Amino acid sequence: MTLPILLLSSMIHACLSESYTLTYHHTYLEASKPEFFADSYLNDIPFYWYDSSSRWLEPLAPWRRKMATPKIWYNLNTELQKHQEQMKAISPAGNATVQYIHGCTASANGSVEGFFQIALSGIEILRFDTGSGTFSSEIEVGAVRKMLEALNSNRTLNQRRKEALDVTCGKDIHFLLTYANASVHRKAEPMVIVSEIISNSTVALDCRAYGHYPRDIAMTWIRNGRAVPERQLPRLTLPLTDGTYLSRVLVDVTSGPEDIYTCEVTHSSLKTPLTAQWMKSRLTGSSYGAVTGGLSSGTVIALTLTGVLFVTVAVFGILVWERERRARMRGSVFNNDSSS
Repeated sequence: MTLPILLLSSMIHACLSESYTLTYHHTYLEASKPEFFADSYLNDIPFYWYDSSSRWLEPLAPWRRKMATPKIWYNLNTELQKHQEQMKAISPAGNATVQYIHGCTASANGSVEGFFQIALSGIEILRFDTGSGTFSSEIEVGAVRKMLEALNSNRTLNQRRKEALDVTCGKDIHFLLTYANASVHRKAEPMVIVSEIISNSTVALDCRAYGHYPRDIAMTWIRNGRAVPERQLPRLTLPLTDGTYLSRVLVDVTSGPEDIYTCEVTHSSLKTPLTAQWMKSRLTGSSYGAVTGGLSSGTVIALTLTGVLFVTVAVFGILVWERERRARMRGSVFNNDSSS
């Protein structure tokens, strides 16, 4: 479970070609087993896992094993055990979920923005402002107010926290990239699938980009050469079990029988955008798709199907991903290279 939810040296500025986020999640829940677990991500790549059942920090990425000595791993392990006790003290009667999320985002312009939030039972209770070096809260009564006053009374510790989030964290990102460069910068081209979904008297077109990495992708529907307004395009992006993503964007078909719809997909893995047209013949009433982005190295598939098959496939993919994620949270699944 994770929380539902700025300058560095010229060396870092010169080396970053895009933004990177280093995030740490810590969760305490006495009613669960394990009662405490923690993980860390560089962008969307996990690189360690810890839980109170094994009481040992486990590197998840092969490159992570090579970048630290056993002593460093031991020290990190010890710190996480301390965090468990601190979070237990925050939990009322030890039976509420306590969550920390902290880290930073290093941007291509050289700036670093740190963040640190604390939540109780899914509700944010404290947030650290790296500008002022103080905690704030929208809940200013009871135990939360006392905690806020206690945290802000230690200016020395808050200054160290500010430096850790705005300076040290950014340097950590730069350091991690020297090991994780291939993983972070890998590219996977999407396979684009266009389908017609018929429900009662309504018709919608569904454009899906399957298997793309990184996550960011631009997808839009164009009707007769004009882009459909963004507010009319429901969209969704989901993680897949192989570390890539599935994105989809839908549009309702409300116009004439010979209108041409085109789904356009732009992604960093593609040299040119992928486009797929969808149209209905006035003579036959049948629908068909045509690939119009032939210069792209990606793949476009145009299909005429009802929504049943695609909903089934999507639900199955989500359930598989969720099952593996839950198993990993219990400490039973680690995607490691045992040879590292």
